[in-house]
Amino acid sequence: MSKTAGAILPALQAPNYRPWVSGEPSIWRAPQDFIAAGKQSVGLHVIQTSGCPIQLLIHGCEAGFKEGEVLPVFFAGAVSGRAEKTPPFFSGLSVSRQLGRPCICIADPTVSLDEDLGLAWYAGNQWQRLQDELTEILVHLSDSFGMELLLIGGSGGGFAAINLGMRLGEKASVLVWNPQTDFLKYSRRSVDTYLKAAFPDLVGERGADAVTAESLAKVGVRASVTAPDAMPGPRRMLYLQNSSDWHVKAHAAPFIAGHGLAPVEPDLYLTRNDHWAVFFGSWGKGHAIPSIELIKTLVGAMCGRDFMPGSLFESSISEQVIAVRKRELAPFNAARGSMASLNVEVASAYGGIVASVMLPDGARYPGASYAFYAYSRGERIRTHWYTPSRQAYFRTEKSKPIDKIVAFMRDGLDQLAFSGELAFESEEDDCKRIFVFGSCVSRDAFLGDTKPHDYLARSSIASAFGRSCDVTVGEADLSGITSEFQRRMVAADLRRTAVTVLGTTEYDYLLLDLIDERFDLAEFGDSFVTVSSEMLKAGIQLPPRAEWVPLANPTRMRRWREGFRRLASVVGEERIILNRVFWATHDESGMELPKQDEIQAANIQLARMYGFIDSFEGIRAIDYPPGLLVSDSAHKWGVSPFHYVPEFYLHTLKSLAALDGSRLDVAMS
Repeated sequence: MSKTAGAILPALQAPNYRPWVSGEPSIWRAPQDFIAAGKQSVGLHVIQTSGCPIQLLIHGCEAGFKEGEVLPVFFAGAVSGRAEKTPPFFSGLSVSRQLGRPCICIADPTVSLDEDLGLAWYAGNQWQRLQDELTEILVHLSDSFGMELLLIGGSGGGFAAINLGMRLGEKASVLVWNPQTDFLKYSRRSVDTYLKAAFPDLVGERGADAVTAESLAKVGVRASVTAPDAMPGPRRMLYLQNSSDWHVKAHAAPFIAGHGLAPVEPDLYLTRNDHWAVFFGSWGKGHAIPSIELIKTLVGAMCGRDFMPGSLFESSISEQVIAVRKRELAPFNAARGSMASLNVEVASAYGGIVASVMLPDGARYPGASYAFYAYSRGERIRTHWYTPSRQAYFRTEKSKPIDKIVAFMRDGLDQLAFSGELAFESEEDDCKRIFVFGSCVSRDAFLGDTKPHDYLARSSIASAFGRSCDVTVGEADLSGITSEFQRRMVAADLRRTAVTVLGTTEYDYLLLDLIDERFDLAEFGDSFVTVSSEMLKAGIQLPPRAEWVPLANPTRMRRWREGFRRLASVVGEERIILNRVFWATHDESGMELPKQDEIQAANIQLARMYGFIDSFEGIRAIDYPPGLLVSDSAHKWGVSPFHYVPEFYLHTLKSLAALDGSRLDVAMS
């Protein structure tokens, strides 16, 4: 059935069949003609519709299609680099060839509407009811071959496999990995691209955001498979989900809850007499696909009609599955937990308080997230919404002192698990002004609407507190740096203004970190300049005699020590707080960061510089337990050895407050 009113079907991207067949494809004028022809021959079939043609590839020798057995049917996921590629896009052919099995590969016809459209979930478009058409075609293929269909796909192709499996009932089984179960909850950009190309009338003037599951249902599109309907669903289903994928909460959790799967192991959920199973494994980071070897093993197993997904760990394939089984990483399910309530603690921090959820020793709650409410005299005044961090920072105000914190935990499947609260007496602030000289490592600790009293970055101590540089460099044109902050930082390094600023500005403490010592220096004559990325962007021409000086250079270290002595004399030892930070080697998932040799070399040099600073008896330091020197893969500035997990920065704030036993406050932005 097609939608006859509205926008005219646009010109479709011309297909290229050469990669798939040596001859011409079989052309069918309508799905009904394809069905009426009975059992189809091996080859590429193109079925004309009122919208985009349906293209399917039947692969294998005729003798391989044995009545009563299981026939794999593959659906493709998102097409990367879509603009440079030509449809149709088939998936799974190499797997079937390696297994020596026949198969059917179906391309998503809707992606031919736009060369930028790489994912359409086999959901269809306003010119055809593709989900209905594919259901009729698959029923025919099952009946004509006399075979149960095994619908296979990952990610967007996984949605199609589940959706069509729900329609086919006992004629089908399903094997999917990391599927979307509600495609409207996928990447907004991908969803918008699809809706604008496939349903221009629905998008209309209101925009893609206005399109809902209900409005799609009215034009024959099912956008979610998270709830059962009148159809019985597939005979068997094996659903694989990578534990570190964001799909766990957004897609797997609603599917498990909607279809009533129950946990029998931390990483295995079953229903329907073990016929359906959701398995949480670990085979990479994020939205990673399982290895081709594991996929082949599972396809082979599911092609056995008697294999039941619930016996995953007890079957002949258990060895391959156990290789990716890490129960300790499976999302925590509160239904299997034993904690009665959350233990909440509060500590003074820079300009406010840090609230923490304290877990029992050795306890792990993978995938859990935490929220905090701050109260003043019975009124909730601030909210820190759910994040993976067990800590939250709240700025304090004298007019509304915080006197109670309530914390909540959601488990790895996004169910409300536990809560706890702590009432306490608020303290008066003893305001302190903090000047930061260093990098984002220190600056990023100032959360929300707080900020340090002042901030200088992008300079090595050897240059910022060294001898004046060549006048032509010091007066260089910095207009090529578009950011006012970055322009000011480069100017401070070239013109040696740090000494003046630190000597004349009113502040209480200097928070110092050495992360920007990672930059090379350029030496010419008797002076250095810091060769920061911002300076390079400005296109500043250094004198021909300038030489690059890496961190480990003995001359640089000598000049760095001279610069530090000058810094200490300008500021005063008693006002310097060293932020003693080392580069992270791993991220929060335990994955090793790249360039380990570079990280190790940087940490060796940092240790040498910290050793020199330790000889100044009046300088105090903030130290970090190893568990906080961890890179945050979701950091706002990106993954880096010196972009840390949120708890790192909260430790900085708490340490600042504890250094002299008083509360330290900051200027409000």
